[in-house]
Amino acid sequence: MTELEARRRMLALDGIRGIAVLLVLAHNFDVLGGPLSRVGTLLDRLMDGGWLGVQIFFVLSGFLITGILLDGRREAHYYRSFMVRRVLRIFPLYYAVLCATFVVVPLVTGHAVAGHEHQAWLWTYTSNWAEPFGREVPLFPHFWSLAIEEQFYLAWPFIVRVLSPRSLMRFCVGLAVAALLSRIALRAAGLGSAGPYMFTICRVDALALGAIAAILFRSPHVVAVLSARRGLFRGLTLGLILVTVLMSHGAPRTGLLMQTVGYSAFAVTFAALVLDAALSSHDEPDALGRVLRLAPLRSVGKYSYAMYVFHTPLHRLVGLPLLARITAGAIGPVLGLAYFTAATVATYVAAFLSFHFLEKHFLQMKRAFEPRTA
Repeated sequence: MTELEARRRMLALDGIRGIAVLLVLAHNFDVLGGPLSRVGTLLDRLMDGGWLGVQIFFVLSGFLITGILLDGRREAHYYRSFMVRRVLRIFPLYYAVLCATFVVVPLVTGHAVAGHEHQAWLWTYTSNWAEPFGREVPLFPHFWSLAIEEQFYLAWPFIVRVLSPRSLMRFCVGLAVAALLSRIALRAAGLGSAGPYMFTICRVDALALGAIAAILFRSPHVVAVLSARRGLFRGLTLGLILVTVLMSHGAPRTGLLMQTVGYSAFAVTFAALVLDAALSSHDEPDALGRVLRLAPLRSVGKYSYAMYVFHTPLHRLVGLPLLARITAGAIGPVLGLAYFTAATVATYVAAFLSFHFLEKHFLQMKRAFEPRTA
């Protein structure tokens, strides 16, 4: 792949990342309430469906991380290069936020934040195993997904290194089946919806299917076939999304059908969409490709990590108190959309500042750990 092709591919994937974080923000910034009109009810359902942005993030992580590891399997310092570069990307902002919350704030105010007794789960990236049992820090209920990704980063390099691409494909299929069966078992046992939503084994199918897409993308034959039948491929993908939404009655996050086969169905469709976006590096961009390459959307994708980290604390510490001052009654679609827009802009600004004052200085250090040919 030429440098230009790689750059085109990243432009499209940045756009997908931007869509994913906007969906998550729509879900968590949904403040609509009270008696709603038909328009308000429809908007509420659409925003509530934004939880699917997390599923897109998982698939995209599986695709990108597996691709990086496959391309660097024969490089010297394979493990060190990958681990250090991941640490430089993820840890600085994450632990800066935890330090500010659990160390600086108590020293300045004399009061610990709510849920501080459960902070150990956050420091160790294991909150996804604790939150279903009520061990939650209210400011960071969304960090469970970061915990799943970090656990994936720790284990996946060893698996990719020892398995051939064909064996890795089979292993990913096995993981996807195991995730589906684990969710069915938990729901059948009457253990609630939190575990199937947050436990790593229950959500690993999205990461595994993203990994399968990465393997397929590195097969010239598969790329040629899919590129020649792009319209059919995309039509089947969008059709499966529509069928999944209709069969699950709107894709409710914790519905029984959604938490069993629905999660898997969306993982398959999102893996296909990510693969479709990556394939656009081989062709002139069509309408979808041009949308994914829009500069504003790519900019949101660029800062999506910090936006994800900051959005819930800003919402709960700033947004909701300000909203309570404005209105004490029902919130309709106009005010709800206005709040979503304002909160999204504020989150973007915070992420922009975080990237340029903190994150990028660590990202520049990644150059010293570029993989080198053995």
